[in-house]
Amino acid sequence: MANKEHLDRLKAATDSGNITIWNQWRKEQLDIQPDLSEADLREANLSGANLSEADLTGANLQRSNLTDANLTDAILTGTILLETNLENATLLGCCIYGISAWGLELKGAKQSDLIITNWNEPIITVDNLEVAQFIYLLLHSEKVRKVIDTITSKVVLILGPFTEERKTVLNAVRDELRHRNLLPLIFDFEAPYSRDLTETVQTLEYIARFVCTPP
Repeated sequence: MANKEHLDRLKAATDSGNITIWNQWRKEQLDIQPDLSEADLREANLSGANLSEADLTGANLQRSNLTDANLTDAILTGTILLETNLENATLLGCCIYGISAWGLELKGAKQSDLIITNWNEPIITVDNLEVAQFIYLLLHSEKVRKVIDTITSKVVLILGPFTEERKTVLNAVRDELRHRNLLPLIFDFEAPYSRDLTETVQTLEYIARFVCTPP
């Protein structure tokens, strides 16, 4: 649980809209490591906050504003970062094992040496908060590695659009691919290409063994 004094000081600063109160306290108490573990900081305005070396283990930072915040060497183990704004924040040397990171805003954020492993494991670091969970699973889950191997070695991307006449041929191609122990991934669409659609197709092309397109 969070240290009540530390949490009260932070909330007093955020409630008043003057984060410099907190930052000044940090300057005056250089020997204190703020304990904000399991703190409920949902939607808190922590823009510009000095949270370096703070213990935020299990804290809830959902939709909080951490623009220009300093999180150098902060402990973010098990922290909830859901739609959290980290634009231009400093994330250097943070412990991020077990974080829940979804829908983050990271434009301009400084990220490096993020520790993705637990305290009792060999240290592994990455430089991107959004891919940290995936890298950890890739290293520690045999099932995830098998899924990736299956995708890159067996998936065949079949791009549409497909008219009713072509669907007979499509079904035949799909069945033949299955007989050859391949996995057909069919992407049928009628709308014209948009940027989002193009990016989706490109992503699927990267993971597929090969691509089939209608004549």
